[in-house]
Amino acid sequence: MRHTVSENESASFPKLVNRVHFLKSETKGMEQMCEIMDLDVSEYECALSGQMSAYSEDVRA
Repeated sequence: MRHTVSENESASFPKLVNRVHFLKSETKGMEQMCEIMDLDVSEYECALSGQMSAYSEDVRA
């Protein structure tokens, strides 16, 4: 089932509705979201590797 934007949502938040549509439906928007997700994943991996090294030092002590 596909969500459709009601006239009320579009009238209340037109910029938000247009931006979400762009990010979800347009090729350029999807590319931007992929770039953001890639950055987010790399930051998460760095944080996780830092936590794992701190954990392994605690275990050795």
